[in-house]
This record gives sequence, C-alpha cells and structure tokens, in this order.
Amino acid sequence: MTKSLFNITATADRHQVVANEPGGELNCRIQLEPDIALEFCDENATNANICLLVDCSGSMIGRKFEAALSTAKMIIDILHHRHLISLIAFHVRANIVFQNAVPSDANKESLKEQVEELWHYLGGFTDMASGLKMAQDGFAKANADSNIILIISDGEPSSVEDAQEQAEIASGKGVQIHAVGIGDSYKADQLLTMVTPSNGSVYGDSDVENMDDIFRELISRIDNIVATNVRLEVDFDPRAELAGLVRLRPIYARLDLATLNHRDHQLNLQIGNIEGDNFYHFLLQFELGVFPPGRIRLLTARLTYDIYSQDQLVSENLETELVVTFDEVPDEDFLDHNPFDDIAGANTVGALSEEILEAWAVSDFDAAAKAQRSLQELSDRQGDDKLSQCLDQIGKRLENGKRISARDRNDLTVAASNHQLLSDKPEPPPKKVATEVVEVEDLEVEDLVIDEWPKFDDVEIEEVQVEVQPPPKITRPISYDLILIDSGENPILLMREIREATEMELYQIADVMRSTNSTLITFSDRDAAESLKEKLESVGARAAIRAAA
Repeated sequence: MTKSLFNITATADRHQVVANEPGGELNCRIQLEPDIALEFCDENATNANICLLVDCSGSMIGRKFEAALSTAKMIIDILHHRHLISLIAFHVRANIVFQNAVPSDANKESLKEQVEELWHYLGGFTDMASGLKMAQDGFAKANADSNIILIISDGEPSSVEDAQEQAEIASGKGVQIHAVGIGDSYKADQLLTMVTPSNGSVYGDSDVENMDDIFRELISRIDNIVATNVRLEVDFDPRAELAGLVRLRPIYARLDLATLNHRDHQLNLQIGNIEGDNFYHFLLQFELGVFPPGRIRLLTARLTYDIYSQDQLVSENLETELVVTFDEVPDEDFLDHNPFDDIAGANTVGALSEEILEAWAVSDFDAAAKAQRSLQELSDRQGDDKLSQCLDQIGKRLENGKRISARDRNDLTVAASNHQLLSDKPEPPPKKVATEVVEVEDLEVEDLVIDEWPKFDDVEIEEVQVEVQPPPKITRPISYDLILIDSGENPILLMREIREATEMELYQIADVMRSTNSTLITFSDRDAAESLKEKLESVGARAAIRAAA
C-alpha cells in the first residue's frame, strides 16, 4: 500500500495565546480520519476472534434468554468465515460452549445446535469476571488480527470490582469489549465504565426484539475494521499540563487520566481497532504555564497501527505537530473566536446527563428539569434524534413529578454515551467587506426622479425568422433494477444471498428488507439480474426486474 490509510491532524481552539501569563487554558483536538480515497475491500479486511459472553443467570429466564439464543444463532449465520467465534456462558462460573470455531457454511448448522447447550447453564448468579477471564484465555490459543468480546447481560455483575479489573486487564492486552444490556435491570453506567478503557461501546434496549438489530450493527463494525493495535502517543511541552481528555467521536467518553499511561509530559493512548468508516476525534484540555513570545511547538502526536496488506500485517506510522503563537498583545479577534463551539457542546453532554440523574436521585425535580432543558436544547441544536427522544420522555416524567425509572436511566446513559457530533468543521468567520462612505450634500429626492423617458418612435423592428433544428437523438443505455417485493420466511438466508452478491453492509440490507418494493441493486446486464432474482426466490423471497433508460 503506497498511501497511508489515515490522516492525522492537530488543531487548537485559538491561533494566538497571551505570552508571559500563567494559568491560561487551551483545547486541542486530534483527529484520526480514514483517507476517503481508499475504499474498504478484501485486500485490507482484517479477521477477528469474537467471543460472545452470554449471561445465563437466573434473572435471564424467559424472553430475554430466548432472545439471547436467537441472537447468538443470528450472529453465526451472518458472520464471515474469515473470523473466529467462541461462545461462553457465565452464571455462578464460566463455561465454554465452543471456542475459536470457524463459521464456515459447513459449520454453521452445527454451531447453532451447540447454542442450545446454553440451556444447561441457566440459573444462579452473574459471575461476569470469570467470563471475561476465560475469553482472554481463549484468545491466547488462536491467532487473529483483533480480539473482541461481545457481552449480553440483563443485570449487575456479582462483583463489579472483579469485572472491572478483568476488563482493564483485557484492554491492556488489546482486547476490545462491547456490552449490550437487555431488559430494564442492567446497569448501563457500570457497563460504560467497563468498556471505555478498550474503546468499546455500550448498547441496550428494554425491548428484546431489538437485540438482532443491535448485534447486526456490531458485526457490521467488526467487518469494517481496517486497522488494529492502534496507538496514539502525544508528547507535549513541559510548561503545559494535561488537565482533561475526552473522546468526541465515534462514541463520546470522558477518559480518566488516572487509569491511562500518562507521565513525563507524554500520553500513550491505546485505541485498539478502527473501522474504515469511522472518525476518531480526541479533545486534550491543557493548563498553560508561562510561555515567552514566539511560535512554539506545543505538542507532537504520533499514530501507530497495523493493517492487513498483501496477506500480511504491516505497521504504519504517522506524525503531526501543533504550533501555537504566543504574543504579548494578541489580536482580539483571535482570542474571541473559538472554532471549537461544538466541543463545548459535546463536552457538556456527559456532565448534564449526570446532573439529571443525580438531581433525580434526591428528588430535586427543579434542578433535574433545568439540566434536562439545557441538554434538550443542546441535543436539538446538534441534531441527535435518539438523545432528543430520550429527553422528551424524561421531560414528561419531570412535569408529572415522577421519579426516574431504571429504563429511563439506562436509556439516557446509552444515548449520552453514543452522542456524536454531526458537524465537526467550524463555520468560518464572516468575511469583512471593505465599504466606502460617500457623503452627498443637498441631495433632494426630486433630483432622482426622471420626468421624461427617451422615446424610440423612430426605431424599426426587423422580423427575423429562425429555423429551429430538432434536438439530436440520444441513445441511453438500458439498466435493470432488481426489486425486492417480499422478503419471505427466511430472512437470514436471504441476507446471506444478498451479502454474497453485493457489497452492501448489513444495516443497508436490513433497511432494504424492511422496505416494500425497494430497489436492491441495479444491473447493466439483464442476465445478471435474472441470476440474482432466481437465487433470492430460491430462499422464499419475491423479486422482480424493472428495465429503465
């Protein structure tokens, strides 16, 4: 690969800072963005070792457990054969159902039958820590580009401290953890604390029917991983003290400096895996000491990652610098202009959501309502529909003086943690237009009125005949739209057929399947359209072909 997979940039919220004055503040944003000229393809696709940890404690009995089994089978059905998959049940202890299996077409039915063995472990407590440890032991027995744990649970771990410790150990080994809460009793805040060190995400829904959609999104993210073992190292000037670190994208999280490798004016951040369609933005908040006048290099950021190229993993390194101008008398326009207005908003989301929950816990509805209104305004302005819907529900409860429910608490935590900035590029300041003021003395309105317009009575108009030529005949190529009329009774098989025949992502396929009479794909060759139509109909779907110019 001759071109770097990513671009890395570092920008500050001010172009100039006051020199020789201690106690100043400066925000710096480091952006890691995939090069839009590079498309995701099999050449740079990585393979993952995925371990599914299923909560089999007694509280899972019923629809939640049945949904967990159905989801596990769905994952096996849609998982690409380049990955590995393990299934571990945890209750009073952890048990391996199968480990490091290849989800090939020949193995899928056997693996789905083994999923039913989870029934043997149903009951007891929630020893999540033992499940996390067993997953790490399994990763050590196989080679993969990335190791990922997917947790599905409905409650609190038996030992929160032990589970957190095992999650941090796994993160240190480069394992990424995603957690999915099911039902109303899971603790979204605890899951968020557990996955944050590994750059993971928290999802959740009280409706068990939505589990498949959540895990389809997770598998789609895993399929799109293009870089692993991603590390960000930042060296900054000794006169600048790192006071805060926030991950703005793709998932908002305030990172705890105490748990990070941060010393001697250097930050080492383990990012883990990066998907080809995701942007990673980090906000570094500095407290500045005394700087002399001049242009000073405030920091140097180095990005290191592994990519899969030409049948082997290779490492790449990128570097960028941030130079800040310190001036004794800075331009006021530079001091006042803050291009990071969106950062202030994103940085407030977590604080306001915590304020709502804390005020609600002590029945201070006025304080909770005030924080809710502030967060609602911010969410609406930034276009976060999911967070806005959650806050609408909370607002209604506040109006009626009701206490927060476990479901509302989880929904708010998940929505706030998944908050994304929809507009990351600041609008440029308005350009100043030079104007010249002209003074006019003794100007009367009557002077501007024209009494008589010129007459054109002597002008002769000559009639001209123009021969209009017909437009040239254009021959347009014929295309053939394959229309999905009905998904039929076998959605999993249908999804596999569509995925093998197209380059669509799983969420795109799901959107087409949910729509009525939607165009699946357009062909230039009718035979190719007929071939795919036959494959779709062989798994029970109904399709049609529409020719168009």
